[in-house]
Amino acid sequence: MASSFRWRTFATLFALILANSQAQQPTCASLKQDFETGWGLFSQSQSDDFDWTRDSRGTPSSNTGPSRDYDPGTAAGWYVYIKTSFPRSNGDVARIDSNSFPPLMPSKTCTIQFGYHMYGATTRTLNVSVTDVVTKKEYILFSETGNKRNQWNCGSISFDRTQITGNWTVSFTGVRGTSWSGDIAIDGIEPSPGCGCAGPSYPCIETSTDFDSGWGMFSNNDTVDDFDWSLRRGTTPSFSTGPSRDHTTGSGQYAYIETSFPRANGDEAHLFSKWIQGSGNDCSCTMSFWYHMYGASTRTLRVEIEEMGKQNRAVAWSMTGNKGNQWLSGSVCLNATSLYRIVFVGVRGTSFTGDIAIDDIQLNNCNCPKPLPQPIPVMPTNCTFGVGSTGTFCDWKQPISPDVFWVTKHGQSVTPDTGPDGRLARGVVYYALCKSQTSYISDEKGHDNATKRQRRHARTGCMSKEWKRGGAGKNVFFVVSHRRKHMVVGA
Repeated sequence: MASSFRWRTFATLFALILANSQAQQPTCASLKQDFETGWGLFSQSQSDDFDWTRDSRGTPSSNTGPSRDYDPGTAAGWYVYIKTSFPRSNGDVARIDSNSFPPLMPSKTCTIQFGYHMYGATTRTLNVSVTDVVTKKEYILFSETGNKRNQWNCGSISFDRTQITGNWTVSFTGVRGTSWSGDIAIDGIEPSPGCGCAGPSYPCIETSTDFDSGWGMFSNNDTVDDFDWSLRRGTTPSFSTGPSRDHTTGSGQYAYIETSFPRANGDEAHLFSKWIQGSGNDCSCTMSFWYHMYGASTRTLRVEIEEMGKQNRAVAWSMTGNKGNQWLSGSVCLNATSLYRIVFVGVRGTSFTGDIAIDDIQLNNCNCPKPLPQPIPVMPTNCTFGVGSTGTFCDWKQPISPDVFWVTKHGQSVTPDTGPDGRLARGVVYYALCKSQTSYISDEKGHDNATKRQRRHARTGCMSKEWKRGGAGKNVFFVVSHRRKHMVVGA
C-alpha cells in the first residue's frame, strides 16, 4: 500500500515537472520582438564589455544612431542599441542572447528577419549568430561593418538541421569603433514558421488577400507605371468586359485595371506586395490567385518577381488575351533566395474592352510579408562639386545604368552646344556634368515635366528616379541639352 502511494506521488511530481518545462518552452511567437514593452526573451551577455541599451526618440549623440524605431517606425517607438560614447573604447563588445529554443523540424529552414541601423563616421561591426546549445558551436550568419547612412535596413539569417542539430540560441553582437560616432541599433526581430512555430503561435496575419477589406499586403506605389489598380464591387463600368462579381463570395471586392479613357494602348498598372524573405530555390513557397480576363481588346496580365538589389524583375507568370467571362486560377513558384516582392502588372490593350481583375491571392509555406521602412532622407548640402584641384560628388551617388555617367568639371564645357556657357557658369568653380544616351524632359529649374510613360521608358536618363530621390535642393540648378543629351548640376 505504502509502495503504491509512493509510486503515485512520484508519478504526479514527474508529470508536474514535465508540464512546467513544456509550458516554459519558448515559442517562435515569443522570439518575435519589437522591444516596445521590454526585452522579451533576450538578456545581456555576461561575457562582453558593456550592455545594450533600450531606447526611443533618438540616441544622445549627434550624427549617429536612429531618430525613430524600425517597428512600428515612429519616433516614440522602442529599439535597442549600443551606446559608443565614453567610457567605451575601440573594440569593446556588447552582446545580447536569446533563451534556448527547441530543435528545428527536419527539412525545415529557420529564417529570422530584423531591422538594423548603423549610422556614424566610426561605426564598426554588427554580428548576428546562432549557437548550438549541445555542441556549443557558434555560427556567425550575418555581419555588417561600417557606416550604412541614417536609415533602417532589413537583414536576415537562415539555418537548418544540417547546421544546428539541437537546441539553439540567437545572439546580436555590436562592436565599438574608434570613436563615439558609432551607435548601432536593432529592432523588429521576426522568425519564420520554419523556426518551429505551430498554428496560431506565429502571428503572421497577411498570407492572403481577398480585397474585401482593402488592399491587404498589396499597394499602388510605383512612380514609373502609367495608372493604378482599383478596387471594385459588382460589375465594372464598361460593358462586355470585366467581372460582374468577385471570386470570394460573389458580393465582395476585387482589384482590377480600368481600361477606359484616358488609358492608351500599352499603358501599364503595377501592384506591389510587401517585401518577403526568400525561402530558397526549391519552390517550397508558392502563390495561388484567381484572375479574370474578359473583353475583345484584353491584353496581358503578368506576375513579376523583384528581388532586392536587382535592377530587372523576373517574369514568373504571364497570360494574354480574352479568356471569357469567368474566373480562372493561377499559381506561381516563388523561388527567390533574397528579399523580394511580388508585382502584378496589368497591360491595357487597343481599346476599353480590356479590363483585367485579380482576387483571392494566397501565399503557401512562405515567410511573412513585411513592409520595408523608408530610409530617412539624407540630403546632400552645400556641395560645390570640387575642392582645390579635386572634384567631388559629396553624398551624391552614380545612378545604376550602363549608359549614364556623371563627371566633375570646371570652366566651360568642351562639347559644343551643351553644358554651361561662361555666363551661366559664372561663380561656379566646379559643376557636375551628366552624359546620357537617353533624353529626359526637364526645364531649367529641374522641374520634371515628363509623363509616367516617359519616365518608364527613359529611366536611364540623367534625371532618372535615383537622382530625383537623392534630392535637388533649392540651391541646385539643372540644364538639359536635348540635342546632346547632357545635363549639368551646379551649386
